[in-house]
Amino acid sequence: MSADTRVSGVDGVAEDACVGERSAARKSESWGVRAAVLALVMAIAGIYTGVHIGQGWVPADDGTLAQSALRVLHGQLPHRDFGEIYTGGLSFIHALAFRAFGLNLMSLRICVFLFFLAWLPAVYYVALRFAPAIGAGAITLLAVAWSYPNYPAAMPSWYNLFFATFGAAALLRYLEARTRRWLFVAGVCGGVSILIKVIGAYYIAGALLFFAFLEQSESSEQSPKELAEGQTSKNSWLYRLFSVGALLLFLATLVDMLRARLAPPELLPLRAALRRGGGLILLGEPNVQARTRQRFRTMFRMLVPFLCGLAAPVLVFLLPYARAGSIWKFLFGVTSAATSRVVDLGMIRPIGIEKIVFVLPLWEFWRRPWYWDKFQGKAVGAASAWERSRSR
Repeated sequence: MSADTRVSGVDGVAEDACVGERSAARKSESWGVRAAVLALVMAIAGIYTGVHIGQGWVPADDGTLAQSALRVLHGQLPHRDFGEIYTGGLSFIHALAFRAFGLNLMSLRICVFLFFLAWLPAVYYVALRFAPAIGAGAITLLAVAWSYPNYPAAMPSWYNLFFATFGAAALLRYLEARTRRWLFVAGVCGGVSILIKVIGAYYIAGALLFFAFLEQSESSEQSPKELAEGQTSKNSWLYRLFSVGALLLFLATLVDMLRARLAPPELLPLRAALRRGGGLILLGEPNVQARTRQRFRTMFRMLVPFLCGLAAPVLVFLLPYARAGSIWKFLFGVTSAATSRVVDLGMIRPIGIEKIVFVLPLWEFWRRPWYWDKFQGKAVGAASAWERSRSR
């Protein structure tokens, strides 16, 4: 056996042992430790954000949100009785805030601040899936520092961020529990997010890509009985046609949204979606051994509860419009408002690619906990190999 083979073997054993020890240590963390870290994080984030909650007033933003909420409080419906620049769900939330905290602009900020406090445990839960308690707490504080406290107005984009995180936490919980009620919860988060602002559709698109990847991963494993019956990957051509068509439709939608001003700043997220989303799924297709019927069954087992959860808040929201016979006014108002905002955003060019260098340190800090186990395993393996070479 060569020295390189022995060193490689030592590296592999050391890395596996290190990963196992880290995983065992993470699982052995008591709920008390995790709860204590979460409490500390919420205290720090709550105090830090609460101090700045009354700063950064922009009359156009706060005034527009308050006027829509006040009209809803007086019994009017968005897009039917007045022009609404968003979907309309946020106006109902803010109307409840006016009723609970009083008719003043600070009530809207108190409302979004409460949602922000509910968002912190969701971020912490997601981070716990990739890092121990202390690392998850640090990641949560980093997410706080780079998000809502920078502009604590009750803007709909913050609610989209909150509900997308709630939905991501529900999807991760589904991976662990495998109970479809978490898919329903993830769908509800998507429905509420769209009712607040139509860009919640981005979260739904991400969830659909998640389902496609998960279905492919589960269908890649085939039982010996299925192999004996000759149920090879050639039998899944119909599902592959469906999958490729859906991915191409997704990419075509992105191109259509950016076609007015396609340039390097816009091509960067498009390339990321192609490589990390559709490309990853397409490259994994040759490894799938399941038949078309089984693959469709696996996919719809996840899609049905998710879509039911997605439709539930939307149908409840549309009830007053259905009773008034003005659903078409709502649909026309939402589509026209969304179109006008897309045109306005087309006038604003995203940040140049050369500025991405300032984001790289943040990305490195964010991804470090994901690959720390492998890095530590290689370091231990290299140290062990060096000690063995010295002892000879």
